[in-house]
Amino acid sequence: MEVTLSPERGAGKAFWKGTIMIHRDAGEYIIIIIRAFLGVLFIYASIHKILYPAAFAETVSNYQILPGYLVNIFAVVLPWLEIMVGICLVTGIFLHGATTLAFLMLATFFVALASTFARGLNIDCGCFSQAAGSVSHLTMWWYVSRDGLLTILSAYLTLRIGLM
Repeated sequence: MEVTLSPERGAGKAFWKGTIMIHRDAGEYIIIIIRAFLGVLFIYASIHKILYPAAFAETVSNYQILPGYLVNIFAVVLPWLEIMVGICLVTGIFLHGATTLAFLMLATFFVALASTFARGLNIDCGCFSQAAGSVSHLTMWWYVSRDGLLTILSAYLTLRIGLM
């Protein structure tokens, strides 16, 4: 991103004097779009979990990864972390930390889903709502593929933000 003072010209001199023009390249617009997309996604994903922590705790327990004494703590803390990361991504504050946390969370979600799928557990991922019961094998493939793509997007974002 390049910031320059605008030129002073003719009759518009008083209007343009001191105005800052920001020039962005296409890559920066892609970063903004990915940031907004992931930020809104994290905010949206956190809402149902915050409103229904017991249902989310049950979903977390269904993964059969965490010991029982950590399930409730995880189910209460994770949604608030998701909403904070989402807000930071959308607003652009604390970007280095927000992009890193987004990547770490999405990579963890991907590994958890892939592990669950590999163990033959066809459970609802609990990403955006908490549904009771199991899901189809095809739905599990979708969950794993979607989280893999989101992890790749967040890795790209984290690397680009880190280089800026």
